[in-house]
Amino acid sequence: MEIYQKKSKIVVRPIKKEEESCWVSLLKAHHYLGFNGVIGERINYVAEENGEWVALISWAGAALKLEDRDKWIGWCYEQKIARLKFIANNWRFLILPEYRRPNLASHILSLSLKRLSNDWIEKYKHPIIMVETFVDAARNKGTCYIADNWTRIGLSKGFGQCYETYNFHGEKKIIFMKSLEKNGRSILGHPWTNSILISPYQRSRSVINPKKIPLFGPKGLIAFCNTVKDSRSKHGKRYQNGPFLAFCLLAVFSGMNSYKKICQWGKTLTPQHLEKLKLRNAPSESGIRDFILSLDVNDVDQKVTDWLLASDSLNGIALAFDGKTLRGSRDGKNKAIQLLSLVTHEGTVIAQRKVDNKTNEIPVAQELLMEMDIRGAILTGDALHTQEKTATIIAREKEADYVFTVKDNQPTLTVEIKNALAQSAFSP
Repeated sequence: MEIYQKKSKIVVRPIKKEEESCWVSLLKAHHYLGFNGVIGERINYVAEENGEWVALISWAGAALKLEDRDKWIGWCYEQKIARLKFIANNWRFLILPEYRRPNLASHILSLSLKRLSNDWIEKYKHPIIMVETFVDAARNKGTCYIADNWTRIGLSKGFGQCYETYNFHGEKKIIFMKSLEKNGRSILGHPWTNSILISPYQRSRSVINPKKIPLFGPKGLIAFCNTVKDSRSKHGKRYQNGPFLAFCLLAVFSGMNSYKKICQWGKTLTPQHLEKLKLRNAPSESGIRDFILSLDVNDVDQKVTDWLLASDSLNGIALAFDGKTLRGSRDGKNKAIQLLSLVTHEGTVIAQRKVDNKTNEIPVAQELLMEMDIRGAILTGDALHTQEKTATIIAREKEADYVFTVKDNQPTLTVEIKNALAQSAFSP
């Protein structure tokens, strides 16, 4: 009779403080580059099998100067300086000699990447969007990175950093990159800051604090959600419409911007939280997707706006006009859908309207303002919205304030402002 031995499970975890000296000594003894310390953000991991250390892996901050990577991402210098922290460098990776076997390296690498961003958020308060590494072609071909679907993007220039200077050593290394988020290159290289670059710690500063939203009572979130039409079939409903919608809205207010993230957020709720929301358990990703797709978008959008405004949360809050093109909405016959949103400076959408092809953002913004109670808020906008009628609506009719941009394409107003402020403490 044959006996099959169950495969042991590999676990990758950050090292403990008391394990650091052992981790460093093993790296010095077995890695050809040794260990000379690294400055800045870093997390060191160990891979264990049956309690035994089988591999060491270290992630650190990304390289500052890397021409091929910067061209591949497509960001400018200012964007690179602001967003470089969202890339981690696989600074060291070592399979201990006695444990080397096929496919082990790529498996450990994959396990490490699955937890890297969450560990980085916990330690450094921001996510990791992309990872990079350098492979010495004279020693290996980077097989484990290729097996884990990394992309070869070019070669380094043969320089090595020593403190604040760069010394030429002539050893050009292969550059591999991998995105941990869908469209990672677009996120890092886009002119606008994607919401995913805002950590949960920053999102908690949003104007809408989920912990302070009233859930019950006539003005509570669940009562509001019960007013939204349930468009689902009568058969196969696992959750009531009101509690399910309240669950989804709370996740969105907490910064979750995809079905997957809403599902992950739900898994963090305790049984007591779910009971308060009148849910038996956290909905699945497919259930969340089907439910949201069944909603009447215009109805929900309008009612959410009314509910937010009724909560009197805009007093003293800065809001901005933000025009966007809806990605994927253009086809052979119709132009892409244009939306004008009124958003908080933290990124929460308060209201939005479609911009018809026969008009522009200016009248749409004025119509939007006329429908809303923005008393006490501060409105900001670019030079397009520097209009006398818009300013009158905000200041006189809605009792709010505004900060608008004035450019030289409005010469009369520009001269008036310069003359008015010529003798002030903050003259142009």
